[in-house]
Amino acid sequence: KVTIMWWIHGNEPTWYNTISRLLNTLQIDCWEVILIIANPEAIKANKRYLNQDLNRSFTNNTNTLDPYEKVCIDTIKQELDNTDILLDLHNTVKNNSPRFILTEEQKTYSSLFNVKYVVTWIHKTHPNSSDEYMYRNKKIWICIECGRIKDSEISNLNFAKESVLNFLCFTGNISDTPYKQYDNIKSIHVDYIYTSKKNFALHKVFNDFEKVEIGEIMGRDGDRTIVAPYTGHILFAWEAKHPGAECFLLWKTQ
Repeated sequence: KVTIMWWIHGNEPTWYNTISRLLNTLQIDCWEVILIIANPEAIKANKRYLNQDLNRSFTNNTNTLDPYEKVCIDTIKQELDNTDILLDLHNTVKNNSPRFILTEEQKTYSSLFNVKYVVTWIHKTHPNSSDEYMYRNKKIWICIECGRIKDSEISNLNFAKESVLNFLCFTGNISDTPYKQYDNIKSIHVDYIYTSKKNFALHKVFNDFEKVEIGEIMGRDGDRTIVAPYTGHILFAWEAKHPGAECFLLWKTQ
């Protein structure tokens, strides 16, 4: 059983267009494919989330969540508990972000996607995410990051469609269609996360996979200057208005 989930963040809407177009022609031949639109109220508000980040809310005790997020998470968890593989679809608001995937199953699944990078160990840096929930339950998950997607960016939309189709051919949900395999994908092992202590403001806009030097200023957290602990590359650099928020990820330059 395969689950395809998208729109867990309400400001990532273009997957809806991609999946909707795909469903008009998709013929599932074998097994079961579940489709989840994860965060409908955030979609209506065109916000990443309403009260709490849904993709950091897969806790063991959902009674601590606001009522809306609790209903969403409890419903999604019921589906994930009965699925074998999760394909989790995302895009970014950043310019110049390359396509990449995040998974711990890089040897088996990374070659199915026409991307530059596969990022591992992400479940350690994203606690209570859908990815970490699947890992916690010893199940397979793959997250696709398509870069910045707009309706006008046809190549990225086609990539999204081709990724879903190729994945379903590999899993056998679509039969009698050979799947493609890609090579020259670089594997990246994330090993550092900075979380805000007060409120974090970036020193500048950092592109995903941009190189940073040891001691380089990342930003300000309250009255503290935050610098890179080593020479490496950066991913998911965001500002934070409250303590405990994820601000950026790093991995060492090889």
